[in-house]
Amino acid sequence: GKWIAGTSTSEGRAWVWEVETGRGQKLKGPLGGVCGLSWGPDGKRIAGRSTSRGRAWVWEVETGRGHGLKGLSGGVEELSWRPDGKWIAGTSKWGRAWVWEVETGRGRELWE
Repeated sequence: GKWIAGTSTSEGRAWVWEVETGRGQKLKGPLGGVCGLSWGPDGKRIAGRSTSRGRAWVWEVETGRGHGLKGLSGGVEELSWRPDGKWIAGTSKWGRAWVWEVETGRGRELWE
């Protein structure tokens, strides 16, 4: 791929780096730690979760801009992209399952 991603334990932020140039881009979003990064199928977006707030986020890799996924306000444990990149599924530590529309960030609970 064109990019690699990682998290900084000292800053509690996520970064992406362009492989060929080494140029780094901080992913703007939740304060506190970020973990559980998951690349979108097109390689242009990446999802992750905030360790301090437990919310899921999606970022545009080129710009570093992102938005929170609405609905499940805490405890997001796992994230998985649909192959077409339009939806993300997630589970919570309380046994809840959600799906979110990537473009809008709107979600709905599947079951509890």
